[in-house]
Amino acid sequence: MKKAESDKIEGPERRRVTLRDIAAEMDISHVTVSKALRNLSGVSEAMKVKIQAKADAMGYVPDPLLSSLSRYRASSHTKPIQSVIAWINPWDDPDRLRQHHNEFDLYWQGASDCA
Repeated sequence: MKKAESDKIEGPERRRVTLRDIAAEMDISHVTVSKALRNLSGVSEAMKVKIQAKADAMGYVPDPLLSSLSRYRASSHTKPIQSVIAWINPWDDPDRLRQHHNEFDLYWQGASDCA
């Protein structure tokens, strides 16, 4: 549903143009608009140019507070640990190492629990 030109209010009362406003004008997804305005992949170059031109024409300006919040949220997520555990056992009979019920067995149990 397109807005009439009279809906655009100039001055301090003017409502901020959002990604959803641009998307509604172009009958596309707000995600597509977001990707195009950030020059991400997944949107053709021709469509990026159209979206960017429409955003300029509508007076879109990124909200610095929302941009900051988005960056914070993306960086504050706990990153999963991706690692490899290797157990090197130089004994001819590998089971002999684990027969020692001392620290070697505790090391093995700890590595096993982590794996």
